[in-house]
Amino acid sequence: MSGPIDRVKDNLNYNSGVYLLQLKLSGRYRLKIGALGYYFFPAGYYYYCGSAQKNMSARLERHLSEDKKLYWHIDFLLCEAEIEKICCWEEKSDFECRLAEKISSLAESEIIVDNFGASDCSCESHLFYFSFSPNLNLESGLITGKPGDYYIG
Repeated sequence: MSGPIDRVKDNLNYNSGVYLLQLKLSGRYRLKIGALGYYFFPAGYYYYCGSAQKNMSARLERHLSEDKKLYWHIDFLLCEAEIEKICCWEEKSDFECRLAEKISSLAESEIIVDNFGASDCSCESHLFYFSFSPNLNLESGLITGKPGDYYIG
């Protein structure tokens, strides 16, 4: 039986690009996010924008793995959150910031941690919280202007 990363590896036709993780956090947690410190994360849905300019399937495999050294901001949240969906685009890294900007502009979107995943750019954050599961229609390109390759975690 193949797992989620096998489906991504088998179907991802590019090695670099931008991805969006849809996460579900079932309870309220106080988590340390590396050097950013401790934060309370309410139960709900989180969207994390990331990029990999090489070895994208390896990056996604790392995110799906439970056995890893905690390094990236997202690693700390993934200790408790579950990846529900992954959407990928064959785009340059600046698309990551444009995607973050689109999601942050949604009225229901909240930023829990400033600078999360955004230490190498001027974005306020690359992690966005929703108290409910929004229908972003990522596979249709409604939010981004271009359809993404969509995988269920």
